[in-house]
Amino acid sequence: MMKTPTYTAFTLAIALFLLVLIFTSPSSCHREPHAEIHAPGVKTRKAVTEIESTAGMKVVAGQTIYVPSYSSIYTADKANTFYLATTLSIRNTDRNQPIVITTARYYDQDGEVIRDYLKKPLRIGPMASIEFFVPESDTSGGVSASFLVEWVAEQSVNAPHVESVMIGAASTQGVALTSPGRVLSDRSRGITPGL
Repeated sequence: MMKTPTYTAFTLAIALFLLVLIFTSPSSCHREPHAEIHAPGVKTRKAVTEIESTAGMKVVAGQTIYVPSYSSIYTADKANTFYLATTLSIRNTDRNQPIVITTARYYDQDGEVIRDYLKKPLRIGPMASIEFFVPESDTSGGVSASFLVEWVAEQSVNAPHVESVMIGAASTQGVALTSPGRVLSDRSRGITPGL
């Protein structure tokens, strides 16, 4: 029996319709989108999640960390200004437990808060990291800006590695430097020294 063109087209249309149903079905390909994070420069990822509050947490460990930063540096005898882009990097070095970042503030050289990066605390999964970016064009920090980072955890954890990374390029010159964070205070003894 010979198939007519109309029969073949009808069969193809049905097959296409079924494929569309299968691939658009909520049960077959639905992925829950990650909740939007309200922190400038932070991308939504499965290991970085915003939480409502730390009020119900039983805090076992935590630190306040000061991180020097440089929006610009001086070069040559005439103190020419060389502008830099800055990345604040916060790395959870614990292989098993999350930490929660409660504060990430950017201060200018006069000690005034320029930007509070967090609207809500951020839970950072084991071995995960987050970054906050200050563009080269943002000179509001002055030469000697800084960050203040505070974190807590509900278990004993390795201390996170926190540093600022500055980089700039102009003409044939390039400058890159890092500045490690310095612990100002520990909230408890449940901290293993970081890297």
